[in-house]
Amino acid sequence: MRPFGFALLVIGLLLGPAYFVYAKFFSGVAVGSYALRAGPGGFDPVSVALAPEASPVRVVLRLSVQYGPSKDGPSVPRNRYQAVATRDGAPVAEHSFELVANSVESSFQEFTWDFATLQVTEPGDYRLTLRETAPPEMQVISAYLNVRRNVLEPDLRVVWAGAGLIGLAALLVFLGP
Repeated sequence: MRPFGFALLVIGLLLGPAYFVYAKFFSGVAVGSYALRAGPGGFDPVSVALAPEASPVRVVLRLSVQYGPSKDGPSVPRNRYQAVATRDGAPVAEHSFELVANSVESSFQEFTWDFATLQVTEPGDYRLTLRETAPPEMQVISAYLNVRRNVLEPDLRVVWAGAGLIGLAALLVFLGP
């Protein structure tokens, strides 16, 4: 029963987490990677020309940060942002989020955040803006917006089926004869 359990585990891993990560961060075709320059209150906006045939378009933020030991005791450093995508001045996507360090010790860390999946209905320039909503507690070393066109949206039924297979595999492998 163990070889069958291991086969289910591999299939579950491919259908669950591997499929989800592929769809979210690697599917589609790269439009470009845009370096963000520090500006007042966050970063300077980036403009990207998009057309309906590129839809859906995913925008992924990649940040590299460094920070020293926390001076506030046991609290971990964090940076808070608001990301906004606009077309002709009208918002098409807006999210607030925070990046939280994984320790209070001095470190270097990289973050990847799926900002938005845009349904482009009309051609035009889309302006992507990242603003700080609180004073940063980590120093940003580099920041990029990666834009991909014709991306997949993960089918959560497939992801949950993969999770179920992982659970079934664990039962067969660890509780089997």
